[in-house]
Amino acid sequence: MARKRVIYQSEALYVSATGNNAIASKLTRVQSINYGFDIPRQDVNEFGKLARIDQVILESPTVSLDYSYYITTGENEDLIGFAVTGGLSAMTNMLNGTEDVKNYYIATVPEGSDEVGYNRVTNSFTGSTQAGVIGLGNMSVTSYSVEAAVGGFPTASVNCEGLNIRFENSATGTAPTVNQVDGTSVGDTYYLPGNTGVSETASNPSALRPGDVTLVFDNNNDDTMMRGVDVSELKLQSANISLDLGREDLLRLGNKFAFSKEVDYPVTVSMSAEAMLSDTKEFDLSDVLCSDTGKYDAYIKINLPQCVGTSEAIRFTIKQAQLDSEAISSSIGDNKNISFNFTSQVGGPEDTTAGLFILPPQS
Repeated sequence: MARKRVIYQSEALYVSATGNNAIASKLTRVQSINYGFDIPRQDVNEFGKLARIDQVILESPTVSLDYSYYITTGENEDLIGFAVTGGLSAMTNMLNGTEDVKNYYIATVPEGSDEVGYNRVTNSFTGSTQAGVIGLGNMSVTSYSVEAAVGGFPTASVNCEGLNIRFENSATGTAPTVNQVDGTSVGDTYYLPGNTGVSETASNPSALRPGDVTLVFDNNNDDTMMRGVDVSELKLQSANISLDLGREDLLRLGNKFAFSKEVDYPVTVSMSAEAMLSDTKEFDLSDVLCSDTGKYDAYIKINLPQCVGTSEAIRFTIKQAQLDSEAISSSIGDNKNISFNFTSQVGGPEDTTAGLFILPPQS
């Protein structure tokens, strides 16, 4: 009997390295998955004929993937290639090329079954129209953002671009990785775990809460980072960190695909936030032109959901950040609000003083 529909119950998102026999790991707390491909074609026309005589694929197809998940303690960030150490830039593994290119797999199990706990060994995908694996090959992260707001769970969103998409009906099969010279399959194999197990672990909270989120500017010791505003009196409503990694396709004659998708530098990381405004401090904008020396560390700290103690689940830090803008709004019926934006540039793999840093759980 044909499947009637596919819902979130039966799907999961996996990621792996691009090598042969790579074992994929499941991303947890995933909330949405969107993917597709675009085939750029160019018309071939000639004098004497109105309609085109052909439509040729002149550039390699682009596969896109975007997904979101609830932030926990950094396991997902580590799997997709970020350095989750706190001491190194989060971009280190992508900048040095060791974790820049990944394969993703969307696994689907038979209708009515939970993907979590489904045993792929005793319930083979092979030959079944009720299950399958969609592989996305040669994928690189193009943007990453973190958002925390009152009334919602802290959430991360990721966008990726790649070169190939492949549909399989087996938990073990041909990986979607392609040869970037001629566009053919490399022939590597992938492997999804035989039993996905449960999604709750002792070290991984079900979700982090907005009540455990704190936005800190240099430990609040210097209010000059927020011009004219008393930082300690801000009633934070939302905070967002975003990192855009524009990719440049490096092409050459003889290659059907871009032989590399390199990061387009410089890379800017930004932090924006909105808060209810209360107390202000003395400030004259014209003074900034004479003494704009402020570069600060700002971070979003999220604690574990504990009633006793303040153990950190994860921390996102922007180092060498500078204030770019402030905007204040006030209207009848609403609280007076302030929104502001900070930016910093990502440094090299060995640069520990600038860019985005992700710190794992701390007690």
